[in-house]
Amino acid sequence: MALPWEIISENVLNVAKILDDLLDTSNSKDVDWIVKNEDGTVDSKIVPNLAKLAGLFGKRYVGASDTPPTKRLDGTAIEEGDMYFDTVKKQMMVYNGTEWKPVAYAAALIKASFTGDGSTTEFTVEGGYEPNMGMVFLNGVNVTNEVDLTSGTVIKFKEAPADGDIIEAYFYNSFKVADAYTKVEIDNILKNYKKEALIPDDIVDDFEAEPYNKYYVDTSKKEINVTLPSNPVRGEQIMIFDPYGNFETNNCILNGNGNTIMGESVFYLNMNNKLYTIEFNGKEWRVR
Repeated sequence: MALPWEIISENVLNVAKILDDLLDTSNSKDVDWIVKNEDGTVDSKIVPNLAKLAGLFGKRYVGASDTPPTKRLDGTAIEEGDMYFDTVKKQMMVYNGTEWKPVAYAAALIKASFTGDGSTTEFTVEGGYEPNMGMVFLNGVNVTNEVDLTSGTVIKFKEAPADGDIIEAYFYNSFKVADAYTKVEIDNILKNYKKEALIPDDIVDDFEAEPYNKYYVDTSKKEINVTLPSNPVRGEQIMIFDPYGNFETNNCILNGNGNTIMGESVFYLNMNNKLYTIEFNGKEWRVR
């Protein structure tokens, strides 16, 4: 069950501060909101256990720097998953094994509790966890080095904990919040999604087409003229469908509106029951 906080990417640095505070277990008033049980009593084990976990996180977080670190604070080599705060870019960075990349993750501490029954050796952590990013305690004793935490879903003991044994596990977990887009990219995405919706009504009169729309054109009574956009952008598309099989008798006529269509200023759609795609290639409209 997730402890009551989530830290988005721009505040990941706060995780280090919170965990550093926990190292001073006498300063419990600052962490009451984390360590109190539902009935208001303080969990006597969680503070020292989280303090131990703080040491694990402390190895991963190598501080603030204006240049990419090459070593951890203890002098050992940087490893995949290590983080630092870039004071120039003003953002958290994470090492992917070959280079430093901006952090775009949320973080949370997850606690899982179980009771041994004398036979079970594998305990499933609801929601999963980051492999090898946690600590396991058996009756308050750290047994992390004696269990397998590589699966990301279960805690595997070599021998089944005895009936009534208390198992507590704490994990530092991470998951992606969102991809990053520029404002222009977002505007284009919204524009495309907005206009990809099918227009439900049949078109029975001449009209001006807009990019990313799909039109059902009914020429059962007469030919219909379609005026294409005058200032199209490369890649813009328009779809036109003959839903009733009348294009051969009464054509759907495209007007390039200043741009050519397959080399012509006017182009005739004359195949029954066909779904046409008209796309601007940067120079002219192409029909398929």
